[in-house]
Amino acid sequence: MRSISKKEVADIIGLEVLAELHQIREKTASFERKYGDSYEQIESSRLEQDENFEVDDDLMEWKAYLRLKEDRQKRLEDFQHERFRVA
Repeated sequence: MRSISKKEVADIIGLEVLAELHQIREKTASFERKYGDSYEQIESSRLEQDENFEVDDDLMEWKAYLRLKEDRQKRLEDFQHERFRVA
């Protein structure tokens, strides 16, 4: 039986989180290209515009990706500093 160190676990999961972050960044970049601006700018300009379900749906999805990005960045930091427990 082979033992796996906490550092090895952190490295493996860290790579998985990095891959997720790459996908999340690609998705948020596609929204930035589509709308030509940041989430914050598009969201604030929506208040002055007529109802547009496509834009509203994109903003909800975009916001979810931004929250997921924050979560994954924190998770990556935790694994890089080995702030987790192995059962």
